[in-house]
Amino acid sequence: MMGRRNHKTDRRTQGKPQRRTRTPLVAHRAFAPLLGVWGAALGGLVTVVLPQATVLAGAANLGLGALGGLGRFALAGAAALVLGGTLFVGARTLTRKARRTDDTPSIAAMAMRHVRMIDPMKELGSSSLDEPVECMPFALGGKAPEPEAEPQAGTIPAHQADDMPPPRELDLAQFAVMPGRNAVWVVDETTPAAPARPTPEPVPEPLSASAPSPVAIPAASRPAGRPASRPASHSAIEHLRAVPPGELSLIQMVERFAAALHEHQAAAERRADHNGPADRDAALAQALKALASFSPEGHGEPETAPLRDALARLQELRGAA
Repeated sequence: MMGRRNHKTDRRTQGKPQRRTRTPLVAHRAFAPLLGVWGAALGGLVTVVLPQATVLAGAANLGLGALGGLGRFALAGAAALVLGGTLFVGARTLTRKARRTDDTPSIAAMAMRHVRMIDPMKELGSSSLDEPVECMPFALGGKAPEPEAEPQAGTIPAHQADDMPPPRELDLAQFAVMPGRNAVWVVDETTPAAPARPTPEPVPEPLSASAPSPVAIPAASRPAGRPASRPASHSAIEHLRAVPPGELSLIQMVERFAAALHEHQAAAERRADHNGPADRDAALAQALKALASFSPEGHGEPETAPLRDALARLQELRGAA
């Protein structure tokens, strides 16, 4: 129903002519002449209607007494000219102001005068604005080609990545004792170093017969003694322990805690290895004796029979050992 009503109202509004803006009467071109004619007629008729004696006295005062009876008409013409001319000039001024206000263009109209239309042939390279984009000479005709991704710094090429060994899975203890570890990362000592430049060989001096030349001991024949430097893992852990806790980063604190935990576990394993079977048997015997002391005094009760048998068997085993 609402749709039908809206449709009917649309038809009614379309059928009615649009109201034009009314132009004021002052802006009409015939306003000033008509007002001037009306003023001239008014001035002349008023002079004619007045008594003749009054008109002649006025004409005599204006210097028109020499005309006699024609002075009345001369005064009427002068009155019509003055009053008609005054009204005509005033009406003409009002008409100009009104027409200037109506003819003043709006801001949008003034802006449109300075707008320059686009030349599709020169600026777009097409014959018209409605021509499809694919037909233009600069059109790509499809999607633009995607730029190739540049290799980032630090990435390993594919042919080198295939030759690298697979990563190893290590637990915390193995990583702590690994040689070449520098607190967090592992330094690969197997990486071939750059070939050193060949040094010029010194010219051998002539040997004297009296002074024997010292024989150089090869490095392989030197006796194996204390290693020149401690493993890199122990040096890294000692370096971490020497740093104050307030200056450690989160990763360094985790490494320091992992080293301490590993040493604690190793010490516990060493203590467990020192305790032999004899010590364990003695501790077990003491525990059985403590349980027997807490049992009732009666030796014939069936509840304490398993405990007494275990204690007797343990003593036999200790005696046999």
